[in-house]
Parts: sequence; C-alpha cells; structure tokens
Amino acid sequence: MYNKDSAKFILISDQNTLSGLAVTLYSLLKNSTLSFHKFHLLLENVDEEAIKNLHNGLKEFKSIYEIEIVNFEHLETAFSLHSNKMTNLKLIMLDNFNDDRMLYLDVDLVVDLDIAELWNVELGNNAVAAVKYTKNVNQMDAAFLKKNLNKDNTDYLNAGVLLINVPKFKEKVNFATYGRFLSDKTVTNNDETLLNLLLFDNILFISNKFNCLIHKKTKLNKKESNKIYHYIGMPKPWHWGFSLISGNALKFNDYNTTIFPNQNFLQDFKVLRKFWKSYIRLLLKF
Repeated sequence: MYNKDSAKFILISDQNTLSGLAVTLYSLLKNSTLSFHKFHLLLENVDEEAIKNLHNGLKEFKSIYEIEIVNFEHLETAFSLHSNKMTNLKLIMLDNFNDDRMLYLDVDLVVDLDIAELWNVELGNNAVAAVKYTKNVNQMDAAFLKKNLNKDNTDYLNAGVLLINVPKFKEKVNFATYGRFLSDKTVTNNDETLLNLLLFDNILFISNKFNCLIHKKTKLNKKESNKIYHYIGMPKPWHWGFSLISGNALKFNDYNTTIFPNQNFLQDFKVLRKFWKSYIRLLLKF
C-alpha cells in the first residue's frame, strides 16, 4: 500500500537538461501539499558541483524533499535502438525498485499544480496512468503499432508524465517483452513507442491537465494555471533561441530566475524578444 502523503519520483537527466530538471523539481515542490517527496535521479555526466547547485536552488524546501542518485551499473552499456541510450531508460528505470507506485517525470516540465492530485489518482489494475497524445502520432509509429497489435486507431500515451503501478509495469515491461524490438528500425520514438505497445490495454487515460503538451507554436494563455506544462520537441525553453520564437518560455523562466537569480540573461528574454521583433519589422520595410 502506498503512502498518500509522501510520493516517490523517478527522473532522468544529463548535463544538457539540468536547467529543466531544476525547474521541474522547484515548481513541483512550490505547488505541492504532500508532506514529503523522494526524488530518484538517473543521471549521466552530471558532476557533484551541479548536484550542489541543484540543492542550493531547492534550499527553501529542504525539509520536505530528498534526492537519491540512482547508481545504475548498466547505465553506460544500456541498450539503444538508435545509439542513444538515454532514449530507452524508461524501459529499465524500474529494474531496481519494488515500490507499489512511483511517478515518472520528464525534465522539461513546469508543474503548476498540486502534484498530490496526480499522486493519488486511483490506478486500479492498470500499469500506468497517462495523458493521451493530442496530436497525430508519427505515421511510422502508427504503422508499427498496427502491425504488432493488429488494431487500428490505438490510443497513444505521451510518456512524459507517468503514474506507475510498479509491479504491473514490470510484469508488462521487461526484456522478455521488449527485447525482440531493440533492433527494429521502424521504432521511431524509442521507449515511448514500445511502452505504447506493451501497455496498450493497461493504460488509464487521465485529464490533459496532467501533461499539457507545449511546443514553440502553442498559444499558451499566460493566466492559465493548475496544469503540468510539458515542453515537447526542440528547442527547449532553456535554450536561448526559444524565447525569440515563442512567448511560451516565460512561465518556465519565472521559476528559473527564482532558482538561479544571477542568470540575468533569462530575465531579459521578454525584452530581447520584443527588440528582435521590432528590429525584423524595421528590416522588412527596406
């Protein structure tokens, strides 16, 4: 039986996504009513100084969270479909865990709601609770799933936010079930595609507010709240260019500048964006 007031999380990051990790954790803790949060981090090429800076950014919450760095000895030799082992860690991330439930989170999120609401969703006998993809699924993925499930129009989960029934997940997702697909070049979205295949009849689809998909062209209402915002695709909101082409980085930057107040260039994103738009309009007149 899981603890309704104390949640366990698993996140995957490397040196390139530390800003995203920091904002994901800070925004989650800032809005949470849970009494305690245990974060298990699968990290690659992240040094001790970076971890120290992360803790410093989260210091106001030091009494309600703990971070454990997961030592996956097989991380360096993790299998890959297309030579990027980080893309497949969702398939093996629970190998060393025997909890009743855990929450997996991508590290390109702004958690602008009380995570207790998601943590206490009734899973029943489902392996995961997740949000349905609201855009067209990659056609190669659709063909792959149709071929292997013998079904058309299969609902497709986005794997950025997963509430996981750990025993059920491990029953469905293990080397015996996914091993034969590891060399299949038609699998384009790596672990997300395989999770959809292996869990297709064990998914509880939940409200889109638990994984609101944002990309550079999304029209985001700045007054909206009570959602988990997921910045899918590239560039990410911590990439400088994102702010110039999209106003959607501002919610991310509000948290980021609180954590790292000395990163003044982030505070100037809105001004820079306005300047470049005016400059381009001026050029177009000539």
